[in-house]
Amino acid sequence: MSYNPNWWLVLLIQVVLWLTSHLVSAQPGSPMPTAPPQALRPNRVNCNNAQLTWTKGAGTHTLLVVKDNTYTSLAVMHPAQQIDSAGVGVFPSYSANQIFGQGSETRPGAYVVYADTGRVANITHLQPNRLYTVRAYTYNINSAYDSLGTVVTQYPGVPAGNYYLLDSAQYVLHTLPTCPNVQPLAGPSGIQVQVLDCSTARITLRPGNGEGRIIVVADNAYYTETQPVDGETYFPSPIYGQGSKTNPRKTDFVVSAGRDTSVTVYGLVPGRVYDISAYEYNSLPGPDGGPSDVFDYEHTHASTAHAYMVVSPCSAPEPAAPATALVARQLTCSSVRLSWSPGAGDGRLVVMRSAGSGIMMPTQNVSYQGNPLFGLGSQTQPGCYVLQVANDTAVSVQGLSASTYYEVSVYEYRLDGQGRPVYLLSKRPANAFFITPFCPSVGPPTVAAGQLEVSSAAAVDFGNATVNLRWRTGNGAHWLALVRDARSGRASLQAPTDGTTYAPVSNQLVPANLVGAGTYVVGGGLYAGVAADSVLTLTQLPIGHEYEVAVYEYNVDGLLGPMYSSTAAVLTFRTPRMAPVLAGSLNAAREASLQWDVAGEWQCLGYIVERSADGVTFSGPSTGPLISQIVQAGSDSARTASYTRVDQPAITAPTHVRLRMVHRDGETVYSNAVLLTPAVPLPVELVAFAGKARPDGGVQLSWTTAQEKNSAYFEVQRSPDGRAFAALGRVTAAGTSTQRLDYSYTDLQPLSKATYYRLRQVDLDGTAHLSAVAVVGPANTPAGLLLWPNPATAGETATLRLSGVAEAAQPVRVSLRSATAQLVLQREAAAAPTVEIPLPLQGLAPGLYLLDAVAGSHRWQTKLIIR
Repeated sequence: MSYNPNWWLVLLIQVVLWLTSHLVSAQPGSPMPTAPPQALRPNRVNCNNAQLTWTKGAGTHTLLVVKDNTYTSLAVMHPAQQIDSAGVGVFPSYSANQIFGQGSETRPGAYVVYADTGRVANITHLQPNRLYTVRAYTYNINSAYDSLGTVVTQYPGVPAGNYYLLDSAQYVLHTLPTCPNVQPLAGPSGIQVQVLDCSTARITLRPGNGEGRIIVVADNAYYTETQPVDGETYFPSPIYGQGSKTNPRKTDFVVSAGRDTSVTVYGLVPGRVYDISAYEYNSLPGPDGGPSDVFDYEHTHASTAHAYMVVSPCSAPEPAAPATALVARQLTCSSVRLSWSPGAGDGRLVVMRSAGSGIMMPTQNVSYQGNPLFGLGSQTQPGCYVLQVANDTAVSVQGLSASTYYEVSVYEYRLDGQGRPVYLLSKRPANAFFITPFCPSVGPPTVAAGQLEVSSAAAVDFGNATVNLRWRTGNGAHWLALVRDARSGRASLQAPTDGTTYAPVSNQLVPANLVGAGTYVVGGGLYAGVAADSVLTLTQLPIGHEYEVAVYEYNVDGLLGPMYSSTAAVLTFRTPRMAPVLAGSLNAAREASLQWDVAGEWQCLGYIVERSADGVTFSGPSTGPLISQIVQAGSDSARTASYTRVDQPAITAPTHVRLRMVHRDGETVYSNAVLLTPAVPLPVELVAFAGKARPDGGVQLSWTTAQEKNSAYFEVQRSPDGRAFAALGRVTAAGTSTQRLDYSYTDLQPLSKATYYRLRQVDLDGTAHLSAVAVVGPANTPAGLLLWPNPATAGETATLRLSGVAEAAQPVRVSLRSATAQLVLQREAAAAPTVEIPLPLQGLAPGLYLLDAVAGSHRWQTKLIIR
C-alpha cells in the first residue's frame, strides 16, 4: 500500500464535499439526489473492453468514473466541487467518452466514460490483464431550456449546475489476460431470410469463430460486392440506408455489427431484390500491446456468407413523398404543438417517444389508434406512442413530463383497396427532437370558472344535436370539461384527479373519452387570452337527453402535474328536440287537412292541434291529442315519422294552425304555423287573381271576373306577413255584368320582401267579401324562388316557394348552411308546379345563412338573414 503525504488534504476535501451535499439536500426543493446507484456489474469483459450495467439511483443521470489501479492508488474519484468568480461553490459538468483516458477527469487518473440517463455503458481501450475500479454516481441537472432556448434553473435560488450524490456503487473490473491477434478462421454461414412484409425482413445466420460479425444489405440493382476493410469501424443501423457503407459509392449498408446472429431490417423498398453478406471479425491489438479501434475481417470467398432476398410489393404503392418541416411550438412543461408540411399520402401517422434509440416505425397494413395524451395511443414499437392518425398538419400533445427530451416522427400512408394503411418506410420521415422546459411549483387555481350557460343549440337528426356552451374564466391557466348523462339512475359526474392529465380525442361522448363510470372528457386546453378560450361545442348528442357538464380550471405543477380547482362551473341542460314540420290545406268541407313530418322523436306522447285567429294566441285541442306512432320500443324514433290528420270543425275564416308536440318529461315543442283561408263565394265570380313583380320595381296585380251583380268596387289590400292586411287602393267595379271583365292595379311602392295581397269586394249595399291571397316576391329575387320572411326572426318559421320544377324527375332537396358552411337544416319535397316548404328556424343563432335548393338540373341559391 502506497503512502500519500497529502492524506489530510484528501480527508478535508471529503468532509467539505460531504457537508455541502448534505446541506444542499436538506434544503426545500433541493436538486441533490437522495439514493445512489446499485448493483453495478459487468455484462461482458474482454481483454480490452467491457460492458457494465447498474440500477439507477434517485437522480435523473448517472456518471461512470474509471481508474487504472496499476498506475494510481487514488482513493477519491468523486466529482470535485469548484468555486466560481463570485465565491459560490458549484458542481461542474463532465465530458464523457467510452474510450478510457479520453473523457474528463474528476481527479487525476479518474476518467469519465459515461454521463447520461441510461443504465448500460461500454468501456473500450482497456489494457489486458489489468484491474480497473469503476464507480457510478447519480446526479441531477439544475438547468434546462425554456421554449425560447434560454437556460433557466429548475430549483429557484439554487445555483445552476450538476448536483452529484457522493455515495456511489463500485466494482473492480479484471480484463482478460490476452487479446486475439489473428483473423477469424471460420466465417458466418447459413443465412436465412424471412420477409415479414413489404418493408421488413428478418435475417438469421450461424456465427463463425470471431469476436463478432457485420451483416451488410445491398440493393441488388446497384450491387457489386465490396468487402469490409481491415482496420475500419462500421456503425450499424437496422433501418436500411442509415448504417455505415462498406463502400461510400455503393448501396451496401451495415445493418448489424456485434455478437448478434440475427437482425430485423426495416425501411426496405417494396418489390426490390437485395443481396445479403456477412463477415466475421476480431479486434486487433494496438502497437503497444493494448487494444486498437481496428478490426480484422474474415472475408475470403470460401467462408463469407451470401444470400438474396426478394421483398414483396405492398398492397398499394407507397406514398411518393414524406412529410417534412416538423416543428415543435407552444412548448410548455407538459404540452407541445406539433406542425409539419404534408407529403403525398392519404394521411399521416404521428409517433412520439421519450428520447432514446431504436426503431419507431409502424408495421405495414396495421392500423393504430392515436391519442394526443402521450402514452395512451397505440404503440408502433415499445415506448413509441401514436399521437394522431389523420390527414392533418398539426396536433396538440399533452401529458408530457417536464425537463424531458422527446423524439417525434411523422409517417405518410396510403390506404389500399381494403382500407389498410401502406406506410412510406423506405424514405426518412419528418423527424424532430425537443426538450420540455422546467415547470415551477404551483398550486391549483383559487378562482374557479363560473356562469356556465348554453349559448345556442340545434338538432339535425335523432342522434345529432349540437350544443354550444360558454363560461366566465377563473384564474387558472388551463381548463377541462367533463360531461355525463344526467338521466335518473346514472352515475354521478366524477371530478378530475390531481396529477392526472386528461386529453379528449373529440368533443363527443365516445368510448375513447370515457374517464370514469359515465363521465366523459370532452374538451380542455390552455387559455390563450381570447374570447374563444371559454367556448365549447358538443356534437353528436341524442335529442331530448339531459346532461350535466362541469368546467374545471387547473395549473400545471413541475413535479405534481395538473392541479385542479376544488370547485367547477356546473350546468344541467337538455338537448333540443326535432320540431315537427307542418303543411296543410282545406278540403271540400273546409276541414283542415294536415300533414307533418318529424325527423326524430324521443319520449314523445303525441301531437295536439291548436288554432289561432291572429297567429299569436293559440288554443286547443279541438278533438284531443293524436298519439305518436311508435317505431321502436317506447316512444322513440330514430327515423323520420310522418302523420296525417283531418281536423274539425270546418274553418270559416282565415285561421292559423300549428301542432303542440308533448313529451313524457314535460317538454313542449311547437311546429311551424300554417295559415288556412277559406275561399268565400263572392257575388262576383272571380276567375283569376295574381300578381307579379315588374322590372321597374312595382307589383302588377291582375284579376278577371266572369260575371258581377251589384258590385260597387274592389279594395286592394296588402300585408307583410299574411296576417294584418291594410287597404292599398280601390278599383271601381262594373256593377252588374254577365261578360268577362279584366281588372288591374299597380303597387308602385311595394315592400322590399315577399308581400301578401288580397281583394276585398264590396257590394252596393256595403256587403264585403274577401278573395284568396296572392304572394309576390321582390323583383330582385332569383327567378323561380321565393323565401319569406327575409330577414326572419329567430324562432319563427320561414317559407320557401319554388316554381317551374314540375318537369323535374327528382324531388326538391333544400339545405341551409351557416356562414361557416355548417349544415343546420335539410328538407325534401316532391316536384310540383309550385312547391312550398316550411323552414323552422328554432335553435338557429342570428346571422347570415345560405339556402341551396336543387331539383334535377335546376338549382337555386339565396341568402337568409336571421335577426
